[in-house]
Amino acid sequence: MHELKLPLPGGTPGSQRVLQAWEFGSHGPLAYLQAGLHADELPGVLALHRLRRHLMALEQQGALLGRIRLVPQANPIGLSQWHLGLHQGRFLAATGQNFNRGYPLLVAKGEAIPPHLTARELLLARLAERRPRGELAWLQHTLFGWALEAELVLDIHCDSDALLHLYGHARQRSQVECLGACLGAGVMLLSEQAGGMSFDDALLQNWYALMEGPRVPVAVTVELRGQQDVAEHLAEQDARRLLACLQERGWIDPEFSAPVDHFAAIEGVVTPLSAVEVIPAPAAGILSYEVAPGDRVLAGQRVGWLTDAQTGERIALSAHHGGLCYARVLNRLACAGDEVIFLAGEVPHREGDLLGL
Repeated sequence: MHELKLPLPGGTPGSQRVLQAWEFGSHGPLAYLQAGLHADELPGVLALHRLRRHLMALEQQGALLGRIRLVPQANPIGLSQWHLGLHQGRFLAATGQNFNRGYPLLVAKGEAIPPHLTARELLLARLAERRPRGELAWLQHTLFGWALEAELVLDIHCDSDALLHLYGHARQRSQVECLGACLGAGVMLLSEQAGGMSFDDALLQNWYALMEGPRVPVAVTVELRGQQDVAEHLAEQDARRLLACLQERGWIDPEFSAPVDHFAAIEGVVTPLSAVEVIPAPAAGILSYEVAPGDRVLAGQRVGWLTDAQTGERIALSAHHGGLCYARVLNRLACAGDEVIFLAGEVPHREGDLLGL
C-alpha cells in the first residue's frame, strides 16, 4: 500500500487543505475509485474507508492482479464549507460552481493520435499543458489526471432519498449492467452525453473522441442510495459489493474468496437518461409524498401534494409519463420549480442538459 498526501494551494489566506489517496498493488491496470466529490454525500466515503481495510488484507495475501487507487474523500474544499451550522458540500461557496461539473474536453472529436503516443499519453499530455489557477481548478486537474490513468473509474455519490442507481455511457451498456448487478442497482441510466461535463461523462467524451470499442475505459457514476443512508452495516455491505465488482472485472484473484461476498445478481431497470421524468414543484409549499423510491408509478397517477404554508391551499403532484420512482428530495419545503421526484421511464422525451444542478 502506498499513501499519497497532496497539499492543495491555499484557497484563502491562512488555509491549507490536503487531498489524500491510497494505492494498492504494484503493477497491472489501474482501477480508480473516488467518493465525496460532492462533499455532503457521505455513504461512499464510509464505504471506501471500509474497502481500504479489505484491500490491505488482500494485498498482503497476494490477491491483487492490478493496481487500485482509492480517494475516499475527494473534496477537502467542500468538506470544510459550513454556513450557519449547515454543511454546504455540493457547490463552491465563493462562486456557486458545482464540484461535479466543468471538467475539460482535451481533444477534438476524430483527432488523430500521433504515432509516437497512445491515446492515454495524448490525453495526459494535453491535461499537463493546462495550468490550473486556484484551489478548485487544481483539485479538479489532479482528480481528472488520476482517472485518465485508469481502465475502470467509479465516481461514487449519493442522491437525496433514493434507490442505489448508476449513470453510465450508452455505448458501455453491458459493462454498466454488470456493475449494476454486482452493486445491487435498482436503476441504470444511460446517455451519450449527460450535459454539464460531469466527472465520468467528461472522461468518456475525451476517450470516445479518440477511439471506439472495448479499448475505451469503463467509467460510471454510482449513487449509493440517499444522504441519510449512513450506517456501519451499509458501508460494509457496499465495500463487499465493490470488492465483488473488482473481482468480476479482474482486479482480484478469483481464488481468493474472502472477504468478497458473492451476492445474488439484481436485475435493475436499464433506461435512457432522457426517459427520466422529473416532477417539479409548480409553486412553493410543503411536500407530502404518496410514492417512495422503489414504487412503480402510472401515467396520470398522483404522487404527492404541495400545500401552501400560509393559506393551506393544496396542489396535487402527478406523473405525466410514469415509471419507477428511484429518487425524491428529502427537504419537505419546496421552492417553485424545484425538482422533487424522479421516475425512470421507458420513452425518451428530454434533451439538452439531462443532469440539472
